Amino acid sequence: ILFDAFNLPVTATATLLLLYLSTKVRRLEHGSPLRTLTWISIALLTSVLSTAITTHHNECVLFSPQWYSLFFASLLLCFVLVLAFYVWSWFRSSRTMVNKALAKSERSQYQYAQLKRQLNPHFLFNSLNSLSMLVREQQNDAAVTYIGQMSDTYRYIMEEGKAEKTTVRNELRFLEAYGYLLEIRYAGKLGVKIDVGKEFFDCEIPPLSIQPLIENAVKHNTITSSHPMTITITAKDNHIVVSNPIYPKLQPEESTGIGLSNLSSRYELIVGHKIEVINDGKSFTVKLPIICNAH
Repeated sequence: ILFDAFNLPVTATATLLLLYLSTKVRRLEHGSPLRTLTWISIALLTSVLSTAITTHHNECVLFSPQWYSLFFASLLLCFVLVLAFYVWSWFRSSRTMVNKALAKSERSQYQYAQLKRQLNPHFLFNSLNSLSMLVREQQNDAAVTYIGQMSDTYRYIMEEGKAEKTTVRNELRFLEAYGYLLEIRYAGKLGVKIDVGKEFFDCEIPPLSIQPLIENAVKHNTITSSHPMTITITAKDNHIVVSNPIYPKLQPEESTGIGLSNLSSRYELIVGHKIEVINDGKSFTVKLPIICNAH
């Protein structure tokens, strides 16, 4: 009776249909009486429904031995399917918890890496060296401005670097300060041109996403009077676009380990999309997705 050509598909179909309609049961607290009662109701309702259909098909007498056999066979099959559904649901929720734990772990590792970058002695040395140059040349106003921009840079790294997302407005304000430090360091041979419309200012972006791209451009390209570097930052189609010409160094500097793959992974975790990298041999472009609320 359990494997009857008619009873089996009817019971299975009825069970799966009721399970689909009762997916909200999984949101109830584990072990709650309502959750248990709901599962029992699903099993009984499915068994009664499938038995009624099968009984009508086989022309069985109500409450006869054959009817009871059909009912208990349907009930048994229903419980097996419910148990399988519960195990599958538990397995999927476990995988979700594991993925969330991994995502949290990766974010913690990134924040730790950013913390080390806050005290990057190489960057700090270059910044102080540029400040010392301004002081020696008695450019007092420029030195005061430089100190203010340097303070803004480190304040943003320490405050916003711990957050998951920030506004494009805050990120660009940080880049203006950071770009100013680089312009002074390279004596006008390096520039950061920002051309982002105000309609993108309230969009969200992972903090410190653009700065590594500027740093990579500086590290992997020759910047001289004959090859000045201008890094452009624009916005289009809910993307921040960072582009720079390619003037490769003969001996590239050692990488810090925070590359495009790590940036793309962080983007996929926070924004849900990977970054897009375009290298045509003449220019290097990276498109960073941003989160913009629909108006």
